[in-house]
Amino acid sequence: MPKDFSYFSCYTFDKGHWRDYPGLETDKGAGKEEQIFYMEPTTEEKNGQNQEDRQDTEPNSNKPHKPGKGRYMIVSALAGILVLAAVLAVFMTRNRETGSVIAGMDYHEAVVDNKIYTSYSQHDTRWSSNPLGSSKDTMGSSGCLTSCIAASLTAQGVHSFSPGELNQIFNENKVYNDRGAIVWKELEQALPYARVRLDCGTTSESIDRLLDEKMYPIVKVKRKSGAVHWIMLTGTEKDTLDITAMDPIDGFVHMSDYDNRIYGIRVVTGSGKSLETTGDETEASGKRPKAFMLTIGNLAMRQARAQFSCNFLACAGYQVIDNLGFPTVEEGVEAAMKAGADIVVLCSSDDEYAEYAVPAFKAVGDRAIFIVAGAPECMEDLKAAGIEHFIHVRVNVLDTLKEFNAKLGIK
Repeated sequence: MPKDFSYFSCYTFDKGHWRDYPGLETDKGAGKEEQIFYMEPTTEEKNGQNQEDRQDTEPNSNKPHKPGKGRYMIVSALAGILVLAAVLAVFMTRNRETGSVIAGMDYHEAVVDNKIYTSYSQHDTRWSSNPLGSSKDTMGSSGCLTSCIAASLTAQGVHSFSPGELNQIFNENKVYNDRGAIVWKELEQALPYARVRLDCGTTSESIDRLLDEKMYPIVKVKRKSGAVHWIMLTGTEKDTLDITAMDPIDGFVHMSDYDNRIYGIRVVTGSGKSLETTGDETEASGKRPKAFMLTIGNLAMRQARAQFSCNFLACAGYQVIDNLGFPTVEEGVEAAMKAGADIVVLCSSDDEYAEYAVPAFKAVGDRAIFIVAGAPECMEDLKAAGIEHFIHVRVNVLDTLKEFNAKLGIK
């Protein structure tokens, strides 16, 4: 592949048709908003089989007519001009996307936890091999935008997801299309408390306002290879006003590392109802309820659901107690009661809830609020058995936590 053409979306003229060749070149961590193609010769060009219209044979001649070298040269020159014109057209089209140069306008202290820069890497081995929907891409190859959304929600105090947890939610709720790109409408369905803003300007003034409001905008940049990448802006340096950012590949970076140029901006924030209000209610009451994770059954599913439930309930300021797992429901409930649990959350797989949920619910009785983590297919059967509470990505977090607070006597 000619190195000089590695960043072109190129086409070639083949038998009267313009053809594109998706020789995808990606940079690890490249976002799935743009594909980068290189120009590849057609099979005929590789084999020297470009066919041309032949001239009629001369009258009364039994020998086939062979075009002279001059004709070949003319046709070849015309073909070359067409290919060159296509390359130049694509080059000019691509370079119209010059992006916007931004600069820090005021000092905005990056108050995010330092772990934001290290714990939200798309290359983390805990999730780097996880796929993005049904596409061939993984978190490691193309999960920068998902990692940034997780980091931004955490930094804003909206919710605390790891990139792996958020990717799992996106996969379960079909947030990705078949190319691994995020469908924003589906994201808002999957995260009812989140709102996406796509209308924020790419000017320095817009960036300054978002940083001042601690909304941690996610901006599209381009790596040296030309691949699209997403990073989350966190603040500015005090002396230089250089904009700081969390890069899912490189960790802590400055916008100057990307020539201060951005090609798009996305903001994912809360719905306007602060989850912190439930935590404030808990603190003001002087009570700190204990939420006990009764983990049982399938190891991967119980761990994933326990982690989700811990994050969910911690938003209200509850003390969450996670566990490695119990061999029986009875042992789990007994441990929960010894721990003084106000809430017991059953964490298992969908299939196993049909076996474990009702016995666990009866064993807990009225000694604690009983919750099932997830939305299993047998949910209606469990509701018929008297189980009221289910927490999953489609419930309204704020309303659900307020309901729990009311049951616990927290106002």
